[in-house]
Amino acid sequence: MVMLLHKPFLQIFAVIIRFPIYIYLLFTSRLTIKGRRNIPGWTKPYLLMGDHGSYLDPFITSMGTLRPIHWIAADGNFRNGVMRFLMIFLAGAIAKTKNHSDMKSLMDMKAVASLGGIIGLFPEGEMTWHGRNKALVPGTEKLIRFLKIPVVYCHMQGVYLSRPRWSTKARPRKMEIRFETIITGHEAATLKLSEIRDRLKKAVIYDEYALQQRDPRPLKGKHLAEGLERFLFICPHCREMDFLESRGMNLHCTNCGWIMEVNHLGFPSKADPFEDFYQWDLWEQRQLLKLSQQEPSVYLQDQCSLYCGRPKRRSTLQGVGKAVLHGDRIVFHGSSIQFLFPLEQITGLNVFKSGYVEFLFNKMQYRIALEADHPSGYKWDIMCRILMGQWKDPEESCDESE
Repeated sequence: MVMLLHKPFLQIFAVIIRFPIYIYLLFTSRLTIKGRRNIPGWTKPYLLMGDHGSYLDPFITSMGTLRPIHWIAADGNFRNGVMRFLMIFLAGAIAKTKNHSDMKSLMDMKAVASLGGIIGLFPEGEMTWHGRNKALVPGTEKLIRFLKIPVVYCHMQGVYLSRPRWSTKARPRKMEIRFETIITGHEAATLKLSEIRDRLKKAVIYDEYALQQRDPRPLKGKHLAEGLERFLFICPHCREMDFLESRGMNLHCTNCGWIMEVNHLGFPSKADPFEDFYQWDLWEQRQLLKLSQQEPSVYLQDQCSLYCGRPKRRSTLQGVGKAVLHGDRIVFHGSSIQFLFPLEQITGLNVFKSGYVEFLFNKMQYRIALEADHPSGYKWDIMCRILMGQWKDPEESCDESE
């Protein structure tokens, strides 16, 4: 495996790249690091986990050690030749197909552990959109039993609010991270799977907005609302979809004229119907559930580009056109080509970044690249899961993780 053949280079690169990042975070966000004593020594393998609320997470979590970390990364990061080189040769990352079993990734992790390396993994599988924990990826406890190495968890405060998944602008806030050993190597080999899962459930519980209420810290910047329509796409006033637009501190509806301001603490203004964006998201998902029960001929449609390739390999453009979601299928209409994807034959559905909808079909990986200014792959993900019978109410999902 290539990543294990250049271990000294990975070590040098890890030190070089982390120093300027640490200085930047120290000055912009006054990053505080606690619990370093819980991080194993230089020669010991361990599994590093953490909260996942921002694209910054792998960099911030890495601040606890100077050793290279082999992060488990979505295979969407490896389809571009330049990114593939950076991820594998410079970062030593391990590609993993989201929401799909992947034996090669397991064997790569085992090889890293056997050589005393660090494996980085976010147990929820993807970034939160709303600042609260998501349900654990099924089988994470089996992975820990398989590796039989300690599990160190990185708890974060302020990271989500500094750069949410939906945001297009940095909004620096004071950050604090704390490392905790939640499972020792001996426990990884001897605890029951249910006991391992209980430890993980306890570790992943967080609510960034609740922390912000208890310890309010202002966000820097004048663009705190920009990008929100990637996440919030139904107006709570007129209840129409795809009319929300963000600019600066405001999100407004071009259909009814309703305006919502994001205040300096990151909350919606007091005059709005939801006290935080989690409640808005909860209402929004239930609105999509109601839409699914009305059985219209078309649920969603967006201008897009369609790409196809083998999993973890470079994908090629198939055409530019329109993606249309019906009750039982996704249809891509190009200028000279058409693809039909029955929902019952789709696996591995996920959102890459914010505007790419990815899935496996006939052993090939397809990517729908939405073309809007602030595209909402999240909207497609929720609606597809509802129609595929895979959706769970967020309140029920959170209960499973508690």
